[in-house]
Amino acid sequence: MKTLRLIFRRLLQTGLFGLLFLLVLEWAYRQQWMDFYTNEFHFLNPVEVREGNPNQPTLMVFGDSFTANPHNYSRALAPALPGWRIINHGVPGIGARQMQHIAQNRLPDSRVDAVVVQLYVGNDLLDQCPPVDWARQNWLRNGYHLASRYFQVVPFLNYRMGQWKNTLNPDSTIQNYFSAEDQFAVERYNPRIRRMLREHPNYLQESIALTEQAKAIHREMCEDLSTWMAPLPDSVPVLVVVIPHAIQVQSRYQQNFEQLGAVWEGNTNTQLLEYPFIEATKRFFEAKKQIRVVNPLNQFQQNDTFGHPLYLPNDPHLSPLGQELLAKIILNAWEEIP
Repeated sequence: MKTLRLIFRRLLQTGLFGLLFLLVLEWAYRQQWMDFYTNEFHFLNPVEVREGNPNQPTLMVFGDSFTANPHNYSRALAPALPGWRIINHGVPGIGARQMQHIAQNRLPDSRVDAVVVQLYVGNDLLDQCPPVDWARQNWLRNGYHLASRYFQVVPFLNYRMGQWKNTLNPDSTIQNYFSAEDQFAVERYNPRIRRMLREHPNYLQESIALTEQAKAIHREMCEDLSTWMAPLPDSVPVLVVVIPHAIQVQSRYQQNFEQLGAVWEGNTNTQLLEYPFIEATKRFFEAKKQIRVVNPLNQFQQNDTFGHPLYLPNDPHLSPLGQELLAKIILNAWEEIP
């Protein structure tokens, strides 16, 4: 009996210590006591950009893996904006919640003359509120998602662990789906996306069409963005660029995703130019005159062809052609700013 009590006491002490450590780490992450994404910042911004002329007009770019891609659209913006310093704050795997902390940490000490914020219809709502489904997901994933809802440092730790595993196994074939020189194949598609579709086969429809639950999550996402945008002077224009999912662009992408397990309920038209996600985003920010929501869908639909795809064949990210077109769309929106 004494042994059981001792074991219980030790487990309780370990659990309390672990919870206390997690709370301290969470507070440090939210307050950004240190820059948790220094490596990404240095990778995306050469020293001549980071330490450039502070008197230069400065464009700040925020986003997830679309923005953190080595060949991202901000690289294509630079030649068209001579005299501007473009600083990329993109980080793979983040959403509006994490973006808020990054921006609040980095903006106060920086010159800011313009801002681009990149959103993605495909998974931003899942990142904002990770789904819990005991019928489809195992207990470990549900536990991780529940913890991620309340502890934002948990996804960060998972992200760092993923990087560490890739470092230990540099010859892994896991990155093959990022190749633009390939053809679609279910077995070669990004395994994370295949898993997401197994667990939530209608998540794309929920995001594009904004179901009732998705509406609340979308509003929470916009409120997180608005929190760090609010202190910006009215003279600083902000472009909120909403990247559509591939299935919204061409039917062949939708057919590919159906093979991967995506389902659609009812007669949902996934290729509407003004769809609920983009409409809700525009409504949320319409009172803020300095903020303009950019919808690239029309130009994507017009320019994506079988021989010149804007998306990768085995991953939902943009191809190099897609990144170049996105840069042109941003520049056109830039020129229309009063």
